[in-house]
Amino acid sequence: MKAIIKKVNIAGRSYPVETFEDENPILVQTLTRLEKDLRDFQSHFPNNTAQDNLAMTVLTYGLELSKNSSSLAKFDLLPSLEVLNSKLDEIFDSSNSLV
Repeated sequence: MKAIIKKVNIAGRSYPVETFEDENPILVQTLTRLEKDLRDFQSHFPNNTAQDNLAMTVLTYGLELSKNSSSLAKFDLLPSLEVLNSKLDEIFDSSNSLV
C-alpha cells in the first residue's frame, strides 16, 4: 500500500501528514482528540497562545505514552517471571527429594 500526504489543520495551521489510506480512521480520531484537548487547555488557560496549548497537549500525550509504556513493560515481564518461578520450584522440589 502506498503512503499518501494529507493536509491536516491543527490549532489553525496546516500541516502535511504522511499516512496510509487504512489509517484514516485513526488519523481522524487523533485529530478529533487533539482539537478537543486544545480547546480544553484554551478554556482553562485563556491567556496562553495556541503554541503554549499545543506544547502542553504534546507534554500530556508524552506523559500518557510513558505511563502506558511502563505499564506494558511490567505486564510483558509477567509471563517470563511465571515461567522462571515454575522452573525454580521444579529445581527446589527435585533438590529436596534428593536430600
